Amino acid sequence: MIAQIPDFSIGATVLLSRLESNHVSFVVQLSGEEAEEFVMMTEMGFFVRTGQRYQMTIPTRLDIHKLKSAMLKLAQTEDEEYYLHPEYLVATMPYAEAEAWQHRLRDMDQDRRHADRLLLLE
Repeated sequence: MIAQIPDFSIGATVLLSRLESNHVSFVVQLSGEEAEEFVMMTEMGFFVRTGQRYQMTIPTRLDIHKLKSAMLKLAQTEDEEYYLHPEYLVATMPYAEAEAWQHRLRDMDQDRRHADRLLLLE
């Protein structure tokens, strides 16, 4: 059972503000406050896995069933001490590696980055 109602508008705003400050990408720490909402947004199609990373997308079809499924999937990660484990549902990498990806993407030519992004999403 999830003891709180997720507020995706706040979660999305937090993630977008972090994207704005970096201009290219952001790192989600799965021990952080936005982890559960990120995982549910991933399940709903707002983020698509490309290798060990995720690309922000607009879901092609989103309905109440997809939302319910995302919430139930997260709830199923609950352990015997009532802690949720969003890390079970997404690809992860060490923080230092995530930062290295951020630097690599920030230094990449914008046109090349966009072309690579389109290839990864196909």
